[in-house]
Amino acid sequence: MSGLFEKDLRLILRRKLTVLVLLMILIVMGLSSDNLFLTGYGTAIFGFLAMGTLSCDEADNGFAFLFTLPVTRRQYVTEKFLFTGACTLVGWLTSMVVAAAVSAIRDTGYGVSGQIPENAAILFVVFAMIAISTTIQMRFGVEKSRVVLLLCVGALCAAGMVVSRAGGGSGTSAGLGTGYQAQGAGVPSDAMILLVIAGACAIVVFTAYRWGIRIMEKKEF
Repeated sequence: MSGLFEKDLRLILRRKLTVLVLLMILIVMGLSSDNLFLTGYGTAIFGFLAMGTLSCDEADNGFAFLFTLPVTRRQYVTEKFLFTGACTLVGWLTSMVVAAAVSAIRDTGYGVSGQIPENAAILFVVFAMIAISTTIQMRFGVEKSRVVLLLCVGALCAAGMVVSRAGGGSGTSAGLGTGYQAQGAGVPSDAMILLVIAGACAIVVFTAYRWGIRIMEKKEF
């Protein structure tokens, strides 16, 4: 499996210019966008960039050659989910650093630390979106999955708006920012909302992973 990791990492490093452009876009967007939008956009972009390695594997009958190596299809799916998850996490951390730096430059009076629940929820939602998109691409291939990717991005934006609105009841301009405390009578705490989102996304990721294994084990190349 380490060989698969190295392969995907080398594929990413071959696109250094793309990564640099993405970082520049994040910085520019950070100067004119909300921190939550910046975090969600950056996290999703890095996740989809990692998912592009699946397209490289599929090109020119790559799967037919790949599975002549001592690699099982289950191992391939496991590595792909771990790799895309790791890149998504790197994108989230990078976006958080950029958002924190921009907040410090702007001197807005509140920073990323005041939006920890929202940012964590964004990470979980993107994990789920990338997992679904990866499995769908395994099932339908690159061409047919493009429409699905657009739908996933739209769903991500909608989920981000829902999370942001859910945190609006705290009465602070920074979003939730209440330190995981109860918002009031009948209103769930920040921690409870985050746990529900994390649990739902974990179920989605696990389901997509199991589905991906079934798809790859039945697929003929």
